Amino acid sequence: MAALAASCATVEKPTSSSASQEESTNYIVVDYKDIAPENVEDYLKVERFWKPVHQERIDDGRMRAWLLLKVVNEGQEDQPYNFITLNVYPDRDKVSSGGATQKDWINAHGAQRYERDAQSMGALTRKVNNIISRELQATVSSIYSLTKYRRVNFMKTASGQRDAFVESRLGFIQPIFSRMINDSDAPLSGWILNELVTAEGSETEYDFVSYDLFKDKADLNRANPGRDYTGLAHPNLSNDEVRAISNQNGRMRKMVKREVWEVVDYAFKRASLSGVWSFSNNQYEAAVLSNSAPLKIIRDGHFMVLHMKNGVINHVHTGSAEYDGVTLRENIRANSENEGMGPGKSFVFNIEPSPDQFIQLGKNEQTGADWKEQWMRATKNTIDPSGIEGVWVRNLPEADRVMVKYILDHTWAWVIMNRKTGLITNALGGTFEFNAGEYIERSQFHFNVPNGIGGTLEAELAVEGDELSLEGIISRGGEKNQLKETWKRFEWPQD
Repeated sequence: MAALAASCATVEKPTSSSASQEESTNYIVVDYKDIAPENVEDYLKVERFWKPVHQERIDDGRMRAWLLLKVVNEGQEDQPYNFITLNVYPDRDKVSSGGATQKDWINAHGAQRYERDAQSMGALTRKVNNIISRELQATVSSIYSLTKYRRVNFMKTASGQRDAFVESRLGFIQPIFSRMINDSDAPLSGWILNELVTAEGSETEYDFVSYDLFKDKADLNRANPGRDYTGLAHPNLSNDEVRAISNQNGRMRKMVKREVWEVVDYAFKRASLSGVWSFSNNQYEAAVLSNSAPLKIIRDGHFMVLHMKNGVINHVHTGSAEYDGVTLRENIRANSENEGMGPGKSFVFNIEPSPDQFIQLGKNEQTGADWKEQWMRATKNTIDPSGIEGVWVRNLPEADRVMVKYILDHTWAWVIMNRKTGLITNALGGTFEFNAGEYIERSQFHFNVPNGIGGTLEAELAVEGDELSLEGIISRGGEKNQLKETWKRFEWPQD
């Protein structure tokens, strides 16, 4: 690793006004591996043993993330590698200085297991971990989302076109992709552009790698919904100007190859189950809502579960959620019923996570039977740098009544509840789109608010500190009304 870093010249990073760019400046060591079929089981065992060691480095700030991926191209049997690992570092120096130490191993596995297994696992690592090539990439720009699949594009820029290529990607292509990513109906969930860090004067087969991120495999080949994303991103450009820029982009770079990678495992600084999840065949059928299985929404230490059918919620409960990467504790604080799942109840589950689903394991208190639920990601989990996503609250005129609203992953839902009793009397939810401050919200499911279905809110949202302001027009049943609200970030009161 040190030799790799020492041989690489400094890359001048292009500047960008994007908030995601500032948060995503990374250096990534990419290891391409050819694991023999008979060694795959042992190789995955080795990676599971290494994962908590990587987590120690991440928690200590020496590394930002670690991902294990496998190649899942169809019809490409001559692929020279079948697994890839990405070690993501926060700066160039830590590429060479952020390696694992004996202390990391002992913290990860305990002194006794380290003494017992370190040598044998080291030998197994050397036997099966067949790295055929290694490269260092630097992030140019990123709209990141943890997804199961990514299409990987290896590109070579024409001579002297490096700066123009980067400028066009950031100024022309990225805004178009951003529109797609923020459209809940479009398949694209994220996008990353990385540049190879190479020794000065060296020649490589490709010099840029971009990653198109997708929630699930079906999205890889799913068509866009037919919207003019280029026109939305660049309303001041004529059709002729767009064609000219597109033609110039084609001349600036050559596509060397494309691959599809699947995320097998990962480790990040913060364990999170943030997202919108469902039992329903990994799809949130917003227009139909015929599923009787629940949605589970998790965000910022809060959770909400909604059971619904045909757009009607028959049960909703919400409360605080604590997740440490291994166990999830749900504390119910408010409920649409007075019995059964009422306030004060707590449930603890063991969690087996992956990018597109998690397995929830526990015990049924009433029967003592094993409790196993598979929650699949229901929507795209795009990270929004604007700050509007989260859990918000505003007081209502009636004493002790508040409205608590979840906004994340193209989904919103609010409940009206009594602070003292925890009784939920009303709920409404649906999908939203958000771009450059413009927020469009559509109502699609409800609890005791039937006249809310079909409504649309078009508003401007702004966040300042822990306050969200909303001003716009709500359209419902042919009527339009002005709406102006102020929300505060919500926390459950301490017991």
